[in-house]
Formats: sequence, C-alpha cells, structure tokens
Amino acid sequence: NFDIEITTENGKLFTQATGQPKFEVFPETTTVFYLKVVQAKVEFFKEGDSVNKIILYQNGKEMPGKRIEKEK
Repeated sequence: NFDIEITTENGKLFTQATGQPKFEVFPETTTVFYLKVVQAKVEFFKEGDSVNKIILYQNGKEMPGKRIEKEK
C-alpha cells in the first residue's frame, strides 16, 4: 500500500507518504502544491465542498489517489 497523509499544522500544509518523513508543501495555485525537497506536485480535486481525490506528479508520472478517512 502507498498512502499520502495530508495534514495542517499552524496554517501550513504537509504531506507524508508511506515510509517517508513529513514535508511541507507550498501553493503554486489554489489547487496545486509543490514540494521543495523533491521535484513533485500534488493537485487537489473537489467535489462540492470537500476534496475527493488528488494526483501526485513525480518523475514524469501521474499517480491518482482517492480520499479515505483515517480511522481514529
């Protein structure tokens, strides 16, 4: 499994992929965010008022992912 957890801390947005450290992402547009530590971008897609999927762009690949709620 490969998951990307999206979190916010103190008004900043972070991503953390399975087995990797957490990295801050920075806005390029209102829906596209980029990482500074690697050449990668994350694009968010909304349905109604909430994000329902993302696409990770890295190494010339597009890796789509759907939203899943983390168990508490």
